[in-house]
Amino acid sequence: MFISYRLAIYFLIAWQFQINIPVVVNGQCDYQSLSNDCLKTSSCTFNQSSWRNIPIDHVVDWSISSNSSLCLTPNACWGTDAQNCNQSQAQIKPLEIQDGENVTIQLLEIDGSPITMNITNVTYDEFRQCSVAYNWYQIYYILSGNGSIQISSDMLRPGIHYFVSLLEDNIYYCNFGYRQIIISRSNACRAPSSLSNLQQCSGHGSCNVTSPNNFLIQCHCDEDATGYYCQEYNACYNNPCRNNASCYDIQDGFNSYDYNCSCQSGYTGQNCSDIIDYCQSNPCQNNNQCNSSFNGYTCQCSIAYYGTHCQLYRDMCVVLNNPCKDKVDHQCISTQGSYQCVRGKFVPIQ
Repeated sequence: MFISYRLAIYFLIAWQFQINIPVVVNGQCDYQSLSNDCLKTSSCTFNQSSWRNIPIDHVVDWSISSNSSLCLTPNACWGTDAQNCNQSQAQIKPLEIQDGENVTIQLLEIDGSPITMNITNVTYDEFRQCSVAYNWYQIYYILSGNGSIQISSDMLRPGIHYFVSLLEDNIYYCNFGYRQIIISRSNACRAPSSLSNLQQCSGHGSCNVTSPNNFLIQCHCDEDATGYYCQEYNACYNNPCRNNASCYDIQDGFNSYDYNCSCQSGYTGQNCSDIIDYCQSNPCQNNNQCNSSFNGYTCQCSIAYYGTHCQLYRDMCVVLNNPCKDKVDHQCISTQGSYQCVRGKFVPIQ
């Protein structure tokens, strides 16, 4: 008589949740596929939780007389309208916790009396099929309780955990919706040297989930902060270096606001805003013209000089093809940068 009563409940609740028995769900409704689908849209709020400084204990209510804690669609379960996901099984809404937190499941009959239930951790395929294969490579924890079951933090290390109920009195509570996904994440927002300090991200950022597939909750730094824990002032955040120069922050926490600019060729100054005058040192000799450019300088030599710095002079008597030839009894004598027409025969000094 008792078993018949429980079976009647089974069909009543199956009708209430409109659940097919047994239930098989499209594989693209798994956490991995849903999270990848969510990353494609900017409006998705999938797993946008922030880190809590103080751990809490989670209590999940489940009763076969109420479906308020259950979900049947990706939107209801995960907050995303995933494509190609035909989820049709009832499950407790996925729960996201932080490493070190416990979860208690409260179990009630239709009349409010406690339910005795066994649950175990399973693989995703076992979760989908409401079954336990007891694979040799999987470590199973079977938890029992009358009215409540506690899942300790030791069983909820960072990662994805799937739980289902086992067969009890010829009834699979799993098909009534007792299947639970728990996602656990660990904190990477506080420097090891400041574990006693509740301040996250050095007070210069927020501690959030970086992506659904990352089980570390990490720092999102303010725009003027950098470093794994946002511990360093980013003096380069407002781009102080000009003319395509590279900015390098001088790391000294928030005690220093200094930076260095590595200038492109042709620029100088603290922010590389000044154009270099390569001719300022007068590199061109013999009063020849200096032309400065971004890559350096060039010397524009007159006809009488040559060389990088116009330091060499030409034989002007040769260059000008003996400019003294029209003068009788005159000889062309080349001087530095010029020439002279000298009367008579010039005899060089030995």
